[in-house]
Amino acid sequence: MVLQYINAVWSLVGICWLAGMVLAKPTIKSESILSSATHIALGCAAVLLVWDPATGKGFLGYRLTSGAGWVAWLGLAVTISGCAFAIWARTTLGSNWSSMVTVKQDHELILRGPYAVVRHPIYSGFLLALTGTAIAVGEIRAFIGLGFAFIGFLLKSAAEEKFMRQEFSTDYAQYCQRVKRLIPFVF
Repeated sequence: MVLQYINAVWSLVGICWLAGMVLAKPTIKSESILSSATHIALGCAAVLLVWDPATGKGFLGYRLTSGAGWVAWLGLAVTISGCAFAIWARTTLGSNWSSMVTVKQDHELILRGPYAVVRHPIYSGFLLALTGTAIAVGEIRAFIGLGFAFIGFLLKSAAEEKFMRQEFSTDYAQYCQRVKRLIPFVF
């Protein structure tokens, strides 16, 4: 039952993302196809491992968290927290957002709200939410999927940072010195 709630939370995030696509500014520069294909492939692998029970064969189906109800509810709470943080970040970014690594027309450097906590709060929120989902799923496959998502977001954030350094040079360099990339106060 808890996994149904988790899936509903992720579905609401998907609806928010689709609605936000309409408001995005026109793109003036975007990453290479190879670069985007890499993090998209990692994201797809992560989704498969986290959500498809058929991937839980052999050692991938080994349980890392107990089947106790409170563990699943903890996973739901962490998922909700992470998704809420990502939605806050997405809303704060406004029309500068894109699903791909881009520079938008009249692109703005956003430093407020969740962007004062981490440089890539959408990814941080999604990683937290995926951690909660992996806890609720409980199988090693979900945690490996979380690892794939982390690598994908790490690569995508590096590509974004290259663009931001080119676009906002000194301001972005100072921002990077003050604010961590994905994990507040750590990394």
